[in-house]
Formats: sequence, C-alpha cells, structure tokens
Amino acid sequence: MFNALYRSIVMVFRMLKNALLRPFRSLYARARSAASLTRQASKVVPKVVKTVTTVKVKPKSRADYIDAGPVYVAKSLIFVVIGVLVALFLAGRFFVWPWMESRWFTARIYALDDRAETHTGRVELYYDEALSEIAFSGRLREGVKTGRGTEYYENGVAAFEGSFDENGLYSGHGIRRGEDGSVVYEGGFAAGLYEGEGQLYEDGQLLYEGEFSAGAYQGEGRLYAGGLLAYEGDFVSGAQSGQGKAYEDGALAYEGGFQDGLYSGAGKTYYPDGTVRAECATFSAGQIDGACVLYYESGAKKFEGTFSQGQASGQGTLYDESGARTYYGGFEQGLKSGTGTEYYADGKKEYEGGFAQGQREGEGTLYRADGTVLYSGGFSQGLYEGTGTLHREDGARVEGAFVQGEILGAASFYDAAGALLYAGGFADGSAQGAGTLYVGGAAVFTGNFASGFPDGASVLDLPVGDLRETVFAGAELSESRAEQGFVIDNPGADMAVFCNYGYNDAEIVVHRLYLYGESLLSRFSGAAFVPPEGYTDVREGRETPLLLPGVAATAQVPHDVTRYDYGAYTLRLWRDEAGNIDLIEWRSYTDLAIEGGAAETPADAEESLIDGLLSDLGLTAPADGTAANGTDADGTAANGETTGGGTADGTAADGTEENGTEESDGQAAEEPAGPTPAPVYDGLSGGGRS
Repeated sequence: MFNALYRSIVMVFRMLKNALLRPFRSLYARARSAASLTRQASKVVPKVVKTVTTVKVKPKSRADYIDAGPVYVAKSLIFVVIGVLVALFLAGRFFVWPWMESRWFTARIYALDDRAETHTGRVELYYDEALSEIAFSGRLREGVKTGRGTEYYENGVAAFEGSFDENGLYSGHGIRRGEDGSVVYEGGFAAGLYEGEGQLYEDGQLLYEGEFSAGAYQGEGRLYAGGLLAYEGDFVSGAQSGQGKAYEDGALAYEGGFQDGLYSGAGKTYYPDGTVRAECATFSAGQIDGACVLYYESGAKKFEGTFSQGQASGQGTLYDESGARTYYGGFEQGLKSGTGTEYYADGKKEYEGGFAQGQREGEGTLYRADGTVLYSGGFSQGLYEGTGTLHREDGARVEGAFVQGEILGAASFYDAAGALLYAGGFADGSAQGAGTLYVGGAAVFTGNFASGFPDGASVLDLPVGDLRETVFAGAELSESRAEQGFVIDNPGADMAVFCNYGYNDAEIVVHRLYLYGESLLSRFSGAAFVPPEGYTDVREGRETPLLLPGVAATAQVPHDVTRYDYGAYTLRLWRDEAGNIDLIEWRSYTDLAIEGGAAETPADAEESLIDGLLSDLGLTAPADGTAANGTDADGTAANGETTGGGTADGTAADGTEENGTEESDGQAAEEPAGPTPAPVYDGLSGGGRS
C-alpha cells in the first residue's frame, strides 16, 4: 500500500511538472517570435479571461485536457493549482514571513539604512555597515522602538535596558548606565523621563532615591553625598520643599521646613552629637529670620532673641554654659549694638551703656565684681574715650579726658572723701605736666609734675617771690634759718625748699627742693619714686641731709644716699636703715650767694635779712627772734635744745660736709632699676576693653 501511494505521488508530480513546464516553454517560444509586446498582450488578455472563465466550467471535450503522458489533466485544474501557488507565495512573502520574522527571527540592520525607518519586528540596529557595533536590540514598529529593548554605547556597553512606549521613549521600569557600565538610574520612566520610584547614582554612588515626576525629584525622597545621607523629606520640582531633615557627614543637622532647597519656616538645627543647636520659629531663604533660641553643646541655653538674615538683630540675651546671663540688650548683624547690659557670672552688672560693632561705644558705666562703679563716661571700640570718671577701689576718682583707654590731658583727682586732690595734666595713669596739688581744698603746690610726683627740677632757681605767689600760692608755710640760706617748709604738701640769702643784692632763689612724708609715694597710684631717665652719672655714698625742722628723716645722722647727675642739677635719694627712701632732694648747680665770701655771718645782719625777707613774703618774724616755726635762727629749738643733734647749716655733728659727692670707694655706681609707676586704673590694664 505504501509503495502504491508513493508511485501515485511521483506520477502526480511528473504530471504537474509537465503541465507547468509545457505552457511556459510554449510561451517562451512565442515571446521570442513576437514582434510587438502590445499585440501579444492584446491576444493574451482575452485568452486569460476566457481561460479563467472556463475554469469554472466542467471539461466537456478532449481539448479541455492536457496530455500528461499516461494521464490527462484538466486545463482548469492546472490554472487552479498555479493560482493557489502564486497566492501562497505572495501571502508567505508579504504576510507569513514578516509575521514569523517578527516573532521568531531578528533582523540585523544598519541604523542609517532606510529599512530601519520602516521596519517592524525584532531587530538589531548597528552603528556600522559591517554590523559589528550594535546600537539597539529590541523591537521596532514602523521604525520606532517599542516594547522591551536595549540601547548600547559605541563601546558595546548597554546604555539603557527597559521598555519603550509607542513613541520610542523610555517607559516603565528601566536601567540607565554610563559608558563605564556603572548604573546612572534605575526605576520608573514615562515619556523618556524619570517617573515614579527610582534611584539616581553619580560616579557609582547613590545620589537620590525616592519619587520622581517629569524627570525631577517630586514627593518623598532621600539625597546622599559621598555615600552618606544628606537629606530626607519632601521634594517639589527637584528641590527640597516641605518638611524634611538635612544631614552633615551623616549626622542630623536640621529638621523642619524647606522651600526651594533652603530652610524655611519653623525648624531646629543640631550639633553632630544630636544635641539641639538652635530652635527657631522662622527660617527664610535658609537663614534664621525671627525669634530663635541657641544652645551650647551641653544643652544649656546660649542665646535667646530675634534674628534678621541669619544674624542676631534687635533685642536678645546671651548666657554662659552655666546658664548665667552675660548680656541683655540690642544686636545688629550678630554683634552687640545699641543699648545693653553685660553681667558677671553671679548676675551683677559688669557694664551698662552703649554698644557698636560688638564693642562698648558711647556713654556707659563699668562696674567691679563687687558692684561698685569702676568707670563712667565715654567709650570707643571697647576703650575709655572722651570725658569720663575712673573710680579707684579706695574711693578716690579721676575725672578727665580719656584717649584709647588712658587718661590724657586735663584731669581732676579726688580723694575718697570727695575732696579735690589734683587738677592738671595726666598721662600714663599719673599726673604729668602742669597741675595743682590740693590739700584740704587749698592749693599747696602749683607747677610741673612728672610720673605722679612734683617735678622738683622745674622749681630750682625760681625766685622766692614767684615761689610764694605761684608754686606755693594758698599754702600755709613756715620758715627756718640755715647756714648760707633759709628753709621754707610746706607741710601741707610734705615739701620744703632751701633758698639763699640776698647778699650783695643777689636774687633770692630756690636752691634745693625736698619731698618727705606722704609725698615720697605717688598720691595717685601709690607707686614709689623712680628717677627719671637722662642722668649722666650716678653715685652711692653716705651723707647727712640738710636739717628740716620737724622732719624726722633729716635727723643729723649719716644716711645712705644715691646721687644722680643731670648736668644742671643733681637728684639725691636718701634712704633709712631699712633701705627705704625717706627723703628726696633736687639740688641746683647754681652757686649760692654769700656775704663777701666771709666765713661767718654776723647774727644781727642775718636776722635783719631774714626779717626783710619775711616781710617781702608777707610773714612777720616773732618778736623774740625765733623763726616762724619756733626754731631759733641758729638752728636750736626754742627751749635751747638742738633739733635732732645736728646744725641747721647742713653739717653733721662730726663736722663733715653734707653735700659730699664721692662714694666710700670713690667709684660711680650703676644706674638703679627702680620700680615702674603703677597706673591709676586700679589694675584694669585693658582700659575698659570689653
């Protein structure tokens, strides 16, 4: 049975072959012999129409068959078979094959080929005509990418893996990569843009994860920097907006409102350890703007007040870490400004007054820790400036002009009882230049001062009349006789002068000036006397000073003395047995006037001269011939006893001269390094600097 079937099939094949080839052979022959294609066509068309028409007609004669050897085949059947084959070919070429190719086969096309613009189905597009560098792998619909597919860089790395919409744009879930293969984005797409949930990377590190819309951050998400969380919260149009948290180096730095990527509305800032740094009612454009409280890392309050553009402005209060208030008042651009009060740690006022640029400025009052006033007056850049009053701890005060924290120029010095002690020039914290010293409200010395002490050198060689009328004007004076001159004592100033007699019409002038008692220390700072610079020689020795009645330091016994030579005068510092200065002497080099060079002066002549001098000075000599202070003209006391065992002519009991200039070893001594005068500012060396 199988063999019979096989032979039948072979016979049918041969019949079909002959049937198919015979007409073609006939047509080929006729075509070659035809002279006109139009004429032949006019013959063929009617025949074809007739033949097609007769296909439906059942064969009726032998002419309707074709001899195929052992069998005859109806011509109508042959035409049916040819039509079916042609139809199958056309259907397969234009319908079946494209469908099969799009389903199970992939076309490989050069990306710039015209076919790529109209192709539908699976495809691989290439950058080059050699089809070696792939550009796209996926599906096309009339040349447009659609469905799942992969785009490639020219180096072969996949640029995108995911879905395409009907317009060839990224859609749905996909992955974008850089040319190095690192992931740039993974998540949702719509119309070619990031949409929905996704993760964005930069240099291989996560940059953002969260929601997207139209390619921008939108909704909730997280930003990262260097692999660390930098922000988490709400986004609008790609910027932080709404509520969120900002981080620095992975630690929470801010929590609150945002607008366009900047702090906005109420929020808190934090220290790296998580402690609240600032709690503010309002942020604007990333800066504090309004009421805010700042804290130390310990959690203690640091500042409470208002801000403008990120800086303290308006009223505010500063605190130290213990919680104590240190300042309350105005601020501008983050600095103390306007009127304010600074406080000590115990809550007492330290300063009250004006501020500018963070420093004390304008009128103000500075207090000590015990609450007493230290200074009141003008300030500039934190220093005393302008008119002001400096109060000492002992109750004394100085009123005058201040320059850069120091009294400079005219000033008045009052003691603790409020009595005027000095009025005149001030510099370096002490009386300097012209001034007047007062005792009990009366002027006792008017002249020059140097480093807080009367300048004895300025009085030397001054006529005694001028001394009375200017330098000692207003002072109660006493006089006593001495060898070749007389002594005028000014006990109110603890000061005395030695003057010459007016022999041979010589002018009576001051030859020496002495300081003793309280005047040995500065009445302003309490500092010890220091010899001024400029001496040319200094020597040490032992001498007996000029006897000053009533001054114990001038007792007629030898003293250690240091002599400084200034050319026109000498300065002697006399010291007691303990080494403390107990007498200061300025001595002129001008020669004393004497009576014709006589060795001794008659007593009656001297008394006459003294009486005349006292009359000139407005003093009256006692009727019994004693000096105004109760000392006889010969230097003895009224009771006949000597004053301190010495004579009034300045000679010691052993007859040696009191003004010897040689040291015991005859060598000049080195310049002493005396203490520096202390300033009058009661230890406030900064001059009120805040």
